[in-house]
Amino acid sequence: MADEELDNLLRENREIIDALSEVAIQQGKEQKDELKVLFTLIHRDITQEIIRAVGLEAFDNPKSLLKFNKHFANAYLQAVRDPASSPKWKKAFDECELQSGIVRQALANWTSNDLSPPSPLMTQMLAQRRCTEAEGDVHINNDMMEALIATRENSDYPVSMRDFANMLELVQRGTKSGIKDVAPSVIGHFEAFVKQYLLPCVEETWRNNVFKQVCGEEVGKPDRQFKRLIGQTDMTVK
Repeated sequence: MADEELDNLLRENREIIDALSEVAIQQGKEQKDELKVLFTLIHRDITQEIIRAVGLEAFDNPKSLLKFNKHFANAYLQAVRDPASSPKWKKAFDECELQSGIVRQALANWTSNDLSPPSPLMTQMLAQRRCTEAEGDVHINNDMMEALIATRENSDYPVSMRDFANMLELVQRGTKSGIKDVAPSVIGHFEAFVKQYLLPCVEETWRNNVFKQVCGEEVGKPDRQFKRLIGQTDMTVK
């Protein structure tokens, strides 16, 4: 039997994927926004992974998780479209623009053979870390908290601790996919950097603390059954 509410939530999350793709294209055209592209693509690819997992019936409360992601992603899209609407996001975006300028200068110095220029790759890694931490701080400690609260208040069921814990597996998959899109030539170094410095800080410790504050539960690790089920998926958008 068709579930109209679930179908509508899936449609809305697919629209979010399209919107994030459009944002990433625009950010790629604007030189000041290079470092923000990775954050946008990762968010898009995590949403793709959520939709796949829903199709596999991998979640306890798929509607609640889709509502949560809708609130969460739309907060970022609103900030991108109107930075003045969120002073916290404006500050994070300013930090990313500053770091993008540092990367461009390092590349220029390398090209012009100045004395002992820093490695452009290392400069990009450190700049991306600072940019992602600035964006992640707002997105998790502010937007994620508001999304969890909104979902709890407007759903028959809250986001379950198990579903939230299993999301970490999707975050890792979405991050790898996003990295491949934005930096294929340095994938090995860049992926290792993101896994070492960004995911533990931004996508596990902070997110688990927020869930505990809102829902009062300690978040565990993704369970083996979920990992086995998600491992059956591919990276093709359906």
